[in-house]
Formats: sequence, structure tokens, C-alpha cells
Amino acid sequence: MLTDTIQFLLDTLLESYAAVLLLRFHLNWLRAPMRNPPGEFIMLLTNFLVLPARRFIHRGWGLDLPTLVLAHGVELTDLAATRTLHKF
Repeated sequence: MLTDTIQFLLDTLLESYAAVLLLRFHLNWLRAPMRNPPGEFIMLLTNFLVLPARRFIHRGWGLDLPTLVLAHGVELTDLAATRTLHKF
């Protein structure tokens, strides 16, 4: 019962955050203006991870690779947490 609750919380939080990161990636790819309330909210939620990551991971092929790598990392973290949780 407790593992199901923890699993639900992990899935909800981590997968939602990965979705926000992927939304930021797609909006940057489409060159959508981010000077509107939804765009600023996405930037507010993701800047604390993306801006430091840009020092180590550079843009490539016209894509925002740091955001894509972070979204992949969040999904891998969710997968690892799920597998670890199911071992117990």
C-alpha cells in the first residue's frame, strides 16, 4: 500500500516535470516566443536546472540539447526509482 502511494507520487512529479522540460524543448525548437505568461511559467519551472546545465552541455544542430538531456535524465531517474521501489 505504501509502495503504491510512493510510486504514484514519483510518477506524478517526475513525469510531469519531464513533460514540462520536453515542452520547453519543443517551444525552443519551434522558436515560439517565451514572453507570455505560459512561456514565462515554463521558464520559471525549468531555469534552475537548464541554465547550469548549459555550462556543460552546449546547443547542437540548432536544438536545445541541455533541456533534452535533462528530460531524459528525469525519465531515467523515474525509471530507477520505480525499479528500486519494486525490489522492496
